[in-house]
Amino acid sequence: MSVCKSIDISTANGKLTEGVKVAVAAFYSRDLSIKIKRGKKENLLQKKHNGGISPLGYDIAPDGTYVINEYEAIAVKKIFSMKIEGAGYGKIVDWLKANGYKTKRGGDYSKGAIHDILRNRKYIGVLELGKSTKHNSRKKADNYMEFEDALPVIIEKKDFLTVEKIMARRRNGATNASCGNTALNLLGISTQVTAVWSYISDGPYKTYEWNSTKLEFKHRTNKEITGLSYMTSLVIQALKTLGKSNVTPDIIQTLSEKLSDDEKQACLKEATEATDWVYDTIRKMCGGGTQ
Repeated sequence: MSVCKSIDISTANGKLTEGVKVAVAAFYSRDLSIKIKRGKKENLLQKKHNGGISPLGYDIAPDGTYVINEYEAIAVKKIFSMKIEGAGYGKIVDWLKANGYKTKRGGDYSKGAIHDILRNRKYIGVLELGKSTKHNSRKKADNYMEFEDALPVIIEKKDFLTVEKIMARRRNGATNASCGNTALNLLGISTQVTAVWSYISDGPYKTYEWNSTKLEFKHRTNKEITGLSYMTSLVIQALKTLGKSNVTPDIIQTLSEKLSDDEKQACLKEATEATDWVYDTIRKMCGGGTQ
């Protein structure tokens, strides 16, 4: 005789029994969830991998800790350096394919995979728990925790932050350009660590909290942004932030050393509609003197 019987929920006893079963199932589900989260937290405290496939650049040691895969780490560093130099996802994917790099599952890298690599804070030694809520990838979950110096570093923090700022230029489907202290910081004119990264945008005014940093997008007319390369817009916004009276020969020299010859030529070509004093400064920076 079977020990499993169907429950007649049309009766008082049946309803009670079914309610008890549901409550017990919910209890065990919550208990299991708590144990899983506790286990993940313990793994992070011990600087161990929390399951799944390890990211490009890392292998998992027998004790569960992360170790650098030197061959893959070369690719990780190249991905970040190419992004800093202005390469798009497609160009990065092409480089990986041309140099024989495959995903951990043996497939080719996609543009989406490159995006995820560039946002992965493991590369600066940070492990995260509860990184985002289910419905909002930019909003941290209530149980969010992070542990620094939790695994070997592949990418320097300054380079990771530079890439984050570059990626923010295309956030929310709008065209954006660094401005204010953000522009000065990116060009090495200021070493001040800003609490807010500022951008002008042809999209709406918005602010975001992202990886413990506040991003602020200020609406401007499209003509201030469109048609300018990353470096040209960065230089223009930095000069405007400084103001004409604060642009010294040392600053002009710093800018000149920061830009490649191709970037200087692009500045001269693209900045012709900028304010007269800004364009004259760019000409000096590029070695052309004033008009």
